[in-house]
Amino acid sequence: MPLNIDWQQILLHLFNFLILFTGLYVLLYAPVKKFMKKREDYYREEAETSAKLKQEALETKKEYDAKMAGIEAEIAERRKAAAAELDEMRVKREEDAEKSAAKIIKKAEGEAEIRKAEIVGSARTEIAEMLDEAAEHLFINAEPGELYDKFLDSAERSLEDGRNNEN
Repeated sequence: MPLNIDWQQILLHLFNFLILFTGLYVLLYAPVKKFMKKREDYYREEAETSAKLKQEALETKKEYDAKMAGIEAEIAERRKAAAAELDEMRVKREEDAEKSAAKIIKKAEGEAEIRKAEIVGSARTEIAEMLDEAAEHLFINAEPGELYDKFLDSAERSLEDGRNNEN
């Protein structure tokens, strides 16, 4: 053999290399490749699931925002209705209060008229009694000429008072 090449040795080394390559492929490369494929599929599924969940979350958020807008509008309507109802109740209460006040005033006026009539009646009675007593006292204790003079003096004074009040 020219260059000292032993073909048998080369073939044996080549055969050993093929056995080693096949063994390593079967024992290491295939399981690692299978593991990597599995891992890639798992993360791809996770990414897809995450994307789906994110999309669902966005849709849910949109629905929630729409419902919140609807609820806010409904709340505003209910507030307006409550305010209107409150105004109606306030007006009705004011009317009721005015009616009650009118009844109370009317009743008080009636009672005042009755009381006034009683006071006037009692005053008339007292005045009449006082006039009777004064007349009795004057006629019993006074002489007839004196009474006439007192009457004239009193008349003159009232005429003078009337003239002074007019000026």
